[in-house]
Amino acid sequence: MNPSTDTKFKVEPFDGSNYSLWSYKMKMYLMSKGLWEAVSGEAGSTAKEQQAHAAIVLNLNDLQLMHVVTSTTAKEAWDTLKKFHKTQDMANRLWLKEKFSAFKFTASSVGKHVTELEKLVMEMKNAGCEPTEEDVCATMLRSLPSSYEALVQAFRMSVSEFKLADLVSKLIAEEVRQKDSNRIEEATAFLAGKGNGKQQQKKKNARGMRKKGPFGKCFNCGKPGHYARDCRSEASPDEDVQDQSNVAFHATEAFASECWVMDSSASAHMCKTRDAFQEYSGVKTARTISSAKSSASAKILGDGTVVLRVWTGNLFSLTAATARGMTVTMDSEQCVVKRGGQVVATGRKQGKLMFLNIEGGDECHAAEDNMDLWHRRLGHASFGTLNSMIKDGKLKGALAEPGTVCGVCATAKQARKPFKSTREGLEARESARKDTTVCSDVLGPVTPASKSGYKYIVSFIMMKSRFVTIYPLRKKSEVCEAFKKFLKEAETSAGIKVKVLRSDNGGEYCNVGMVALCDEKTSSRCLTTRNRTAWQSG
Repeated sequence: MNPSTDTKFKVEPFDGSNYSLWSYKMKMYLMSKGLWEAVSGEAGSTAKEQQAHAAIVLNLNDLQLMHVVTSTTAKEAWDTLKKFHKTQDMANRLWLKEKFSAFKFTASSVGKHVTELEKLVMEMKNAGCEPTEEDVCATMLRSLPSSYEALVQAFRMSVSEFKLADLVSKLIAEEVRQKDSNRIEEATAFLAGKGNGKQQQKKKNARGMRKKGPFGKCFNCGKPGHYARDCRSEASPDEDVQDQSNVAFHATEAFASECWVMDSSASAHMCKTRDAFQEYSGVKTARTISSAKSSASAKILGDGTVVLRVWTGNLFSLTAATARGMTVTMDSEQCVVKRGGQVVATGRKQGKLMFLNIEGGDECHAAEDNMDLWHRRLGHASFGTLNSMIKDGKLKGALAEPGTVCGVCATAKQARKPFKSTREGLEARESARKDTTVCSDVLGPVTPASKSGYKYIVSFIMMKSRFVTIYPLRKKSEVCEAFKKFLKEAETSAGIKVKVLRSDNGGEYCNVGMVALCDEKTSSRCLTTRNRTAWQSG
């Protein structure tokens, strides 16, 4: 049977994209015809070898056909295509892993989203870095929009073992449930509030009495007793009284779709081009926006990002801009948007509308070329030098103006004078020199010992200043050497000569070495009762 004429099982010609899916379909096709033995290298007849070779070649487009022109067998042609398209190098594996970790929900439905993820997993499998089923489920749950948050949390808490098939079935069921429960809420962009008098009931006051009607005549029919907006007569030719009010935006002139109109009444930014958005998320409840001029309506497809197909252009909401802390300044010719004193957007007037400058951002950057900016660029140069450079034409675009006080320069140029010696300071230093009584005690043994073998700690505390010095000890007998070191440091660094050593009557203090040291340094000893008057030892 000629594979090219067999239309019952048709495989699309391979064009170089999605080799994994094509190779799987082609393998199933060859197995259905009993020709896979020729490709797998097993023994087969010459007729089957030729049929398998022809089936592979005839299911390639012209670009891919160039790779297998020199092949003579079906196995050689199959291996050549596999070598070209099924790469397992490190760069390809890293790229696929990064794509898998950053996978997001960009499809229009859950089914398409699952298909995209399974396609990516198949590519990773062919590259030799197939993720586990648990990793695939975790990526699927992470990539879902916020409307599926309840399902995601419930699935994580209730399932001990992740199965992709169970997760997909729950997601599809949740998608169907959300579509069925969505309620269409019509929100007109121009009309809200009072409408036609035919649709309103007569109002009563708090006592149940009917309120008195308006005084004067109607500006539409000329009859007294009602307003023009509630008039039941036909509207005047120069008026268009509709059952709509509360205009959210009013752009009446046609303009190009890539232009942005700066509207002070629009409650949000509106864009009709889907490709203009970098991030897009669907809305849970379907809503529509109606146009008062063209009587057309459009659905809001994104939550926070809107796609409209009935407006003649895009709207830049000045209300939303000011809500984010921006300042808007408008005059008869232009509009300037600033954030923190820096120009971020400008607009120009054309006809009766103000258009946002989306190209040629040099105007915004030129507005930033003030004295303060050039002062910082040139290493905090003086403003006199900057004015001279502007006059000489060395700073083009900068405006000569009096600069403000630079906080960095003011801080850097401050000089702190030395503090004057006060009577209190002199008395404090003199009192420190008279601090001649030292209390000492030993703590230990401490378990476990340190890596250096230290088990004890001896402390020396100055009674007046409460200055503390401690030394680690391996044995209690080292207290004498520690006290000798303390005396040397106190006399060298502070000029203090210890006259009294207060300690308990333990063996580490009442020994021949300690008595000789105190006699040598003319230090008297004050012994306390051991384990009873520890507070006297500091």
